Amino acid sequence: MDTADTCPICLTGFHHQTVASLDKCPHVFCLQCLLQWSKTANTCPVDRISFSFIYQRRCPGGGVQKKIKVRTPNKDVDDEEEASDAVICEECGRSDRRHQLLVCTRCDSG
Repeated sequence: MDTADTCPICLTGFHHQTVASLDKCPHVFCLQCLLQWSKTANTCPVDRISFSFIYQRRCPGGGVQKKIKVRTPNKDVDDEEEASDAVICEECGRSDRRHQLLVCTRCDSG
């Protein structure tokens, strides 16, 4: 089977499922795979080109049935959440080694 006949995300062949393509690159994916992917990233899984729209198609090369706007993942919110959850070492003041830091279960001091 040619790689153009398979989804680069799940590696299954395109048979009767709805497929999707992106507005800025030629790759074709299973619609469900690409919708799931777009929940966390708005870049092509193959070449990492950013996209804003997913084009739903009946089959690879078929006409566009639906144009789906993709919400850009808000990285600022994630960064703010990580900053508010930061555990800072009281000895050295660093917060980049959270996996190595021991935290008190009573007072959360590191």
